[in-house]
Amino acid sequence: MTRLIVHAGTEFVDGGTVLADLVRHRETLRAGGVLIPHRSDLAAWRELSAGLLRAAPATMALLTEARETGADALLLGSDLLADALTSPDAAARLAALAREEDLDIQIIVVVREQVGYINQLYCHRVLSMETSRNLAQFAAQAVPAHRFDYVASFGAIADTAGLTLKAVPFSDLVSRGAGRCVVEAAGLDAGLAEQVAETRLAVPRLPGPVLIEAVRLLHKRFRWLNAFAEEGKSRLRDLTGQLALAAAEAEWDTTEYWGWSPQQAQAVQEEYAEGNDGFAQFVWGTSWPEEWGTGQQERIDLADLPPKVLRQVITTVEDFADRAILLPSGQA
Repeated sequence: MTRLIVHAGTEFVDGGTVLADLVRHRETLRAGGVLIPHRSDLAAWRELSAGLLRAAPATMALLTEARETGADALLLGSDLLADALTSPDAAARLAALAREEDLDIQIIVVVREQVGYINQLYCHRVLSMETSRNLAQFAAQAVPAHRFDYVASFGAIADTAGLTLKAVPFSDLVSRGAGRCVVEAAGLDAGLAEQVAETRLAVPRLPGPVLIEAVRLLHKRFRWLNAFAEEGKSRLRDLTGQLALAAAEAEWDTTEYWGWSPQQAQAVQEEYAEGNDGFAQFVWGTSWPEEWGTGQQERIDLADLPPKVLRQVITTVEDFADRAILLPSGQA
């Protein structure tokens, strides 16, 4: 029986760090009996991992290679795969693959406490032009709906015979190393895990509160101008990056965005604590190990800015809105 280990990543949690660690130690893993994809780019890993659900030829060829070369395990992974595995139908397809190909399939996920995760994902979605809502609205209307509920996200895997669910706390990736944590969670040889360098996950620096509000305003201006339909979101994201550079040059911000008041953060904890503990008991046999994110609230309303700064922000946003209208075809 061949072991198939699948790292099913979740949006903006490991940020590709797991893949980078595994690729860096491809030969070490191979010497330890673990085959990983030969290509190093994130897109190829995503395609091969998603191919498990449809028995794609490239994915099956890699599985055949693992058998023919005598590898003990094939390790695949994608930083976005978890969303594709939430439904019972997807879990059933994986279980059918396990039966048909005589595989021992382990699904490894990374989970993070929701207070800090929601705050960071919100910043990412704002800067990516995916939302112009405020943080509370964003948290209350998660897209996809299962995003912050780990029982909903991974319950189908846990409930499907023939699949084994394992999990790594996000804090371990930060403190102990991304690739190493996945190798350990898979139950591979301890000596092999030790040889995978401890590349600790660098948590991205959060943008400042003024920049967040400026991008939200720019997003709304784009919608009013119908710029998303005219130009496409990907080109307008380039303008968002330029706005971030302008904000840094103007020194709008001296702090990082933390959108929660203490009361709001407590409400998030209460909403997810029971589900987190149930999930932790299932995968680790312990209570939830992650400490909740904390911080002093650092968010602003544009109207509360000093008049000089407010004028500068509005003028800059309008300048970038005008650029969207004037963008020549194919340029950003």
